Amino acid sequence: MGVDIGVEKGELIGKIQMVHFLKRRPTPKKKLLQKSTDELRAMLKKLESKLSV
Repeated sequence: MGVDIGVEKGELIGKIQMVHFLKRRPTPKKKLLQKSTDELRAMLKKLESKLSV
């Protein structure tokens, strides 16, 4: 279970970093690692809603 959470957290961080890369914004990796999985999901959802694709 812990491994699954770690993998999910890593995937969420990767997606957030990709959105930041596309928007040419620096990614505060240290801050992302401190966030919970739920916080990362909410952050990604907010970023995705702002994308104009």
